[in-house]
Amino acid sequence: MFCLNCGYNLFGLPNHICPECGSGFNPSDESTYSHTAHRRRSVPFRLVCLMTLYPLIPLALVWATWLAARLHLGRIPKAMADDPKQLGGLVPVAYVAAYLSLGGLLLGAPIYAAALLIYGVWGRENDRSIRVALLVIVAAIETALVVILLQSSIGQWFLD
Repeated sequence: MFCLNCGYNLFGLPNHICPECGSGFNPSDESTYSHTAHRRRSVPFRLVCLMTLYPLIPLALVWATWLAARLHLGRIPKAMADDPKQLGGLVPVAYVAAYLSLGGLLLGAPIYAAALLIYGVWGRENDRSIRVALLVIVAAIETALVVILLQSSIGQWFLD
């Protein structure tokens, strides 16, 4: 006897509620449980967590580009004076990587929002609404950090 929702083994449970997903069942009604174990397809929490960490990549790459330019120039790069594409060394490579990752951040935002929605509805864990709320808070903080960086002198230099 297995849960229709999550595949948990329900045999011998004292109450008629699945401890894994909270679905109810009636041992005398075969339509409320399954005879074979199965797992419902769902979005794994680890995947959503990895997507939440993506905004850190552009943040780190913009900072690394600025740091490479500073090391190359021997001074703090100046907006409108030191073009990252024209500097030597790893600066142009870091600039392109950072620029592409910022584009990925813009393109990935709707995908991330969809993944959060899908996880919130079809995730495996019972506490997924709390997890989604925490992930939204983390993503908001990371996005704020990216915006703050882009508004700073580093960001002005990078975007000029």
